[in-house]
Amino acid sequence: MQNALTPADFVGAMTTFEASAPRASAGGGAPLLRMLKGDGSWVFGADNVEVEPDARWAIDPASLAQGFIAWHGGKVEAERMAMIGHPPVDPTSLGPVSAKNGWEDQVCFGLVCQDGEDKDTAVVFKSNTHGGRGAFFDVFDAMKARAVEGLGYAPLVVLRNDSYQHTEYGKIFKPIFEIVGWLGDEEPEKITKRRRRK
Repeated sequence: MQNALTPADFVGAMTTFEASAPRASAGGGAPLLRMLKGDGSWVFGADNVEVEPDARWAIDPASLAQGFIAWHGGKVEAERMAMIGHPPVDPTSLGPVSAKNGWEDQVCFGLVCQDGEDKDTAVVFKSNTHGGRGAFFDVFDAMKARAVEGLGYAPLVVLRNDSYQHTEYGKIFKPIFEIVGWLGDEEPEKITKRRRRK
């Protein structure tokens, strides 16, 4: 765990980070973690490796990032992200894009599996959807509350989903990061190991 910031410093960084882009509206080469639209199952990587149902994943506080992404023709046209503790992306600095929806808010964090078949596997979660950003900020708020109290703020989560019925698109799944514990500062190595499943 890259715990370079004390809880007090982290609170300050989170306050700046929180104000850098509206809620309502960085991956480092790790496989992308995503939830499938069809059935709400979690997978990662180009091969869509399924996540074990009750595996615990540690979110690295130093990996939190926020910024903007532009999608065009089903592909990423451009992306600008800023890690927590660094100056936020200035929306006025974003150039023109061909994307139909222009630049959209995006959030991101890295996770490392702590047990099960995927233990030590590192992935990255990125989202520009309403549900994905909401799940991100649910975790963000819990981390900030812990940091304010001077406690460890690296959450252990289990990947879940919820759903709702959309009048036009039918059943829509949204991600949930269920917090089941917190990594203590005495176990920093558990969040830094990197391994890909064979």
